[in-house]
Amino acid sequence: MSLLDQEQLLLSLEVPPDLSFDRFIVGSDNERVFNAVKRLCDESHPSESLLLVGESGTGKTHLLHAAVRQTQLTTKSGIYVHANDLIKECLCCTDREERLNLSAQYQNYHLVALDALELLATDATAQEVVLYLYNLLLANGGIFLIASQVNPMAMVGLRSELRSRLLWGKVLELHPLGDEELFGVMQKIAFDRSLQLSDDLIHFLVMRLPRSVLEYTKAIELLDQQSSRRSRNIAIPLAKELFNL
Repeated sequence: MSLLDQEQLLLSLEVPPDLSFDRFIVGSDNERVFNAVKRLCDESHPSESLLLVGESGTGKTHLLHAAVRQTQLTTKSGIYVHANDLIKECLCCTDREERLNLSAQYQNYHLVALDALELLATDATAQEVVLYLYNLLLANGGIFLIASQVNPMAMVGLRSELRSRLLWGKVLELHPLGDEELFGVMQKIAFDRSLQLSDDLIHFLVMRLPRSVLEYTKAIELLDQQSSRRSRNIAIPLAKELFNL
């Protein structure tokens, strides 16, 4: 594997940074969504479901992890579940009873955060598990926090019963950050790593990298690592080489 391949592999690793509420960049259009998710973590809050809809990079995963973390800090139990992992678990279920038992494994959590709901659109078995879990959680006074790139209203292949349940709760849309906000995000990420990036480099990266806080974090980490390894300044030429821009 070449050095470039190694660097691209490092960039693709999904290792989340400190995904807390304090480190979430709210943005001018997402304050209502941010406050709604934080409100779910209130110890005295009743059972509820909340569905976050937004394109990739809008912060859905960050908010799900932050909610789980905050819930755990308040002595409640919370768990993050990615749809891919749920689908894999469902493959091990041989009958309906095992699928229901799979749902029941999560029912005693105060908060379950399910990410990437859109991946379940073509998996009827996983949909059945989510539907049963939804009913169990709310019956036990729990909270179901869900994230999806696609609104259930437009999700082809979704069971009508699950679609109906999902739309019982609040559905809130997360909007992409603007260029100026993304500029500030990259500045903050660099500052947190005690790095000083030129305005020209930040603008260069914002205009070319995927518009995602996670991608920015991984990019800056890679720039920092390779700058030290190669004894080179963190500047546009190095960024062009590392990210093939």
